[in-house]
Amino acid sequence: MRRSEKEITDRREIDRIIQEAHVCRMGLRDDNEVYIVPLSFGYDPSGTGTFYFHSAAAGRKMDLIRTMDRDSDTVSFEIDRMLQVTSMDEAKACTWSMNYESVMGYGTLSVLESAAEKTAALQILMAHYAGTRKFTFPDAMVQKTVVLRLNVTRMTAKHSLQAEA
Repeated sequence: MRRSEKEITDRREIDRIIQEAHVCRMGLRDDNEVYIVPLSFGYDPSGTGTFYFHSAAAGRKMDLIRTMDRDSDTVSFEIDRMLQVTSMDEAKACTWSMNYESVMGYGTLSVLESAAEKTAALQILMAHYAGTRKFTFPDAMVQKTVVLRLNVTRMTAKHSLQAEA
């Protein structure tokens, strides 16, 4: 990381940023392009970290996922919390900045198949937005819902927190 003073290495702090975020952007290879899609998510911080996403069965994202080489292809992800724009002197352009926290990383992606795995992942996803209460998912809904698991292989985090004048 170029600006080491902005790097966050404390795993609890990284997990806090992820837990407080609302959107995770996933980057997928599409030939010579990168397709980036914003997603709602759930996060399990155990181990190296695991993200869960739900998806419709059809669309560009799923087309790309179905063509991935599970042994070698990785996906990227990014989460940010834009806290506020700051300026030490509003009349001078070069004094403007942004307070933020961000997490970026890479991982391997899989599609969950079993109803039990999907239900557990959907509980984690719902807990991210609705708290710890448990939800009941109708079997028919679980069966037709695509649930993705991203096992984190590497992630970094940074922040910039400057006081306003």
